[in-house]
Amino acid sequence: MSEFSPYSVTRGGFATPREMFLSIVQDLTRENSNQVKAFDIVYPKDTSELDYQNPDNPINDVIIVQATKHVDACAEDESNPQPWVVRFDTRSEIGHGMGHINVTTPLQIDMDKDKAPAIPYIPPNTSYDESNISNIQTRGTLGFIGNRVHDGNGTVPQSNRYGFINRAIYHTKIKEDHRKDPYGNLMWMLINKSSKNEEPTFGSRNKIPRGAFDDSNQILYRYRLEWYELMNPEGVNINAVAPNFSTSTSPQPHISANGSRLDGFESPVYERRECTLYFRAPVGKDATNLDGDTFITTKVEGEVPPSLLNLAIEDSNRDELGLVQELELTFPLTNQPELVYHKISVERTGSPHSGGYRYKSSWIVDTERTNDVEIIAEAPQSLGDSSFDDENNKGLEFYDNLKWDLRPITDQSFDVTGEAMDPKEGARNVPMSYALTVSDHGIVLATWDQAVDQYETNDGHRFSWFATQRLVDKDTGTPLVDQSKSFCPLFCIYGVYHERVSTSNYFIVRESDVHRPSEEQTAGDDSPDSNAIINTYEQVAVSEDYEYVITVPSGLTTQRYLYLEEADLIGYTSADVISNGALSEFSMYDEGVCSIPNEAHVDRESCIQGNGVWEETSRLYKGLPATGKFNTGMRVLMRWYGGRLGNLNSKQQN
Repeated sequence: MSEFSPYSVTRGGFATPREMFLSIVQDLTRENSNQVKAFDIVYPKDTSELDYQNPDNPINDVIIVQATKHVDACAEDESNPQPWVVRFDTRSEIGHGMGHINVTTPLQIDMDKDKAPAIPYIPPNTSYDESNISNIQTRGTLGFIGNRVHDGNGTVPQSNRYGFINRAIYHTKIKEDHRKDPYGNLMWMLINKSSKNEEPTFGSRNKIPRGAFDDSNQILYRYRLEWYELMNPEGVNINAVAPNFSTSTSPQPHISANGSRLDGFESPVYERRECTLYFRAPVGKDATNLDGDTFITTKVEGEVPPSLLNLAIEDSNRDELGLVQELELTFPLTNQPELVYHKISVERTGSPHSGGYRYKSSWIVDTERTNDVEIIAEAPQSLGDSSFDDENNKGLEFYDNLKWDLRPITDQSFDVTGEAMDPKEGARNVPMSYALTVSDHGIVLATWDQAVDQYETNDGHRFSWFATQRLVDKDTGTPLVDQSKSFCPLFCIYGVYHERVSTSNYFIVRESDVHRPSEEQTAGDDSPDSNAIINTYEQVAVSEDYEYVITVPSGLTTQRYLYLEEADLIGYTSADVISNGALSEFSMYDEGVCSIPNEAHVDRESCIQGNGVWEETSRLYKGLPATGKFNTGMRVLMRWYGGRLGNLNSKQQN
C-alpha cells in the first residue's frame, strides 16, 4: 500500500453550498505526493463535466465520492469489501441556498439515473406510487445528515429545508424605507404562488414560513374520536325482544322468576376508548361540515373502533406496533356501530281497569350516551392567524411557504445577519467556512456561517457537522477493521443546527454483512436499543482537580451489539472550556514513539522490553462553533492535523 498521511484543512469565503461542496470534494479527492487519495469521484462518471472555474455552475449540483482503502481499510478489503459513498446535493429542485449530504452505500444510489438520486426507503407493509410522489408513504431515504428528503429526489418541498445546510430563510429588518407600519417596521408583499396575486402585509410580527398546505392546497386535520367498547357482546343482542310473541304481566319480562336475565339481555358493560385520525382536506372544514365527504387517513393513533379498522386500504401502511395507518373514512362517523350505544327499555301497554298492564322488553338507542361522543376536527392556523402581543408588538405570525412567496416592498432593506434578500444570489457578505479532517479510519466535516456566534441556532447561527468512522480500541486507539473478528460497523454521528432543525443523531452506515444504513437514533438521549453517546446540553466539564474534561463518544450500538470501542475523531465538552477554532493537545490511548525505530516496538510495553525509551505523543483537536449563542451550550471538537489552518494548502476564497 502506498503511504497515506492523514490531513486537515479549513477554508472559507463561500457564498453558496454548491461552491463549498465542490471545494470539499476537491479536498477529499486530492492526490498526495505518493499519488494516493482518500476518495474517488464516482458521479458524474465523466469528471471532466465538473466546472471548477465556475463552482456555482448547476453542472456541479450533484457529486458522489466513494471511500478508498486509505481512508477506511474495510472499504476495499479483498476478502469482504465494504464500499460506502458520500453524496453532495445542491440542485435547484431542493431549493436555493440549501444543501444535502447523504452518507450511504452504493446500493442506495441509482447511478443510472440523471443526478444519481438516492433510492426511496419503503418500510414494510407500504406501497410506492411513483405517479403520486407527493402522497408517498415512504419515510425518505436512509443515511441523510439531517432530515431525509422524502422521495430521494427532493421534489417534496416540505422536507427540503431540513437538510445539512439551509440559507433560504427570510428574516428582515428595515434599513431605509417610507413604506412602514405604525411601529416603524418594513412592509412585506405576499405573492400567491398559484394566482400570482400580491397583497401587502406588515412585517412587524416576525413572520416565519410554515408548510401547512400541500401541493393540492390541503391541510392536515386532526380528528379526535371517543368511543366505548362493549366488553360483553356475547350477552347483548340488540335484536332481542322479551317475551318473543306476546306481552307479559311482569314489569321486567327480560328477567326470569329466579332473577337471571334472558339470553341477549345482559346489562351492557362499556369501557371508554379514544383514537386520533389524521387526514388532509381543504381548509375550512370542521366536525359539522364533513358529512358526505370521504378521506383517507395519513396517520392513526390510539385505539380504533373495529368497524373503522375494516375500512383499511389494502396493503395499508402500518406503524411500529402494526396498527394500520390508511383508513377510508366516509362522514359522519356516528353511523359506526361502536358510536351508537343501547340500553334496555320496557314498554308498558294496557290499563289497570281493563285486564291490567302488559310489558315488553327490547333494546333502544341510549341517546344520552351517544350524544356524549367527542368528535373534534382541528386544523392548523391559516395565514393571518397568529399569537402575539399587540401592545408590545411581539410574537410570531405564520405564513404558508408552499402557497406564498414573501418579499419586501422595497429593495432598501437587509437581513438581520446581513444576508442578501434574494437567497438565489447566495449571501456573499455572510460567507460560509468548513473544516475537514481525513484520517486512516474515517472523516470529519464541519460547516458554519462566519461571525454569527451571537445568535441562537434558530435565529441565524447556522452550523452543521458529521463524523463517519470505524471505531477505535479504547486502550490502544487501533481502528476496528479486522473483519475476521468483528462486523466492523461504520458509524456516522452528526449535528445539524439552523432555523429549521436542531438535532444530534447517529446511524450505522453499514457493517460487514449489512449493506444499507440503519434508522437514525438520537445521540443525546437514551432510546430503545440505543444509548446516549454525547451530552447535547449545558454540562459541567471541570474536575475537582481543576482539570478540563473532554469526552469522546462511546457506548454506540447497532441493532445487534453494544460496542465498547470509541469514536475518536470527535469529542465534546462545555462550550466555555475551549474556544471556537482553538487547537488543544491531548494524550490518548498511550500513543507514543520508541527511541529504537523497529516495527516490533509499536507500543510502550514492547519498546521498554527492547530497552528503548517510550516518549508519549499527543494529538490535536480543533474546537467547532458552540450550539448556543455567545459561546454557550456544547462544543464539539474534531481530530486535527497540522496548524490552525491544517496541513494542506489553505488558500482562502476571494
